[in-house]
Amino acid sequence: MVAITLPANSRVGQGQIFKADISGYDSKVTDLRGGVTWMFARNFGAGVGYNRFITTVETSKEKFNGRVRLGYSGVQLYLTGSF
Repeated sequence: MVAITLPANSRVGQGQIFKADISGYDSKVTDLRGGVTWMFARNFGAGVGYNRFITTVETSKEKFNGRVRLGYSGVQLYLTGSF
């Protein structure tokens, strides 16, 4: 029998950035996340984290000049499982 020991706490960090310029529309998507997971059992855990997601589109066209920014950010509470 092989015993696997998992850390009781683990820190998680993740980030994604995507940028594109298509037909005069300059766009950017940013997704950042960080958190801590506590494994209260061998296969199950609970955690708390923070997530920030932003989408920005800018353009300078003859009939329209502007910027749109949409996003959200906030605390996350989650359960996780590993098998």
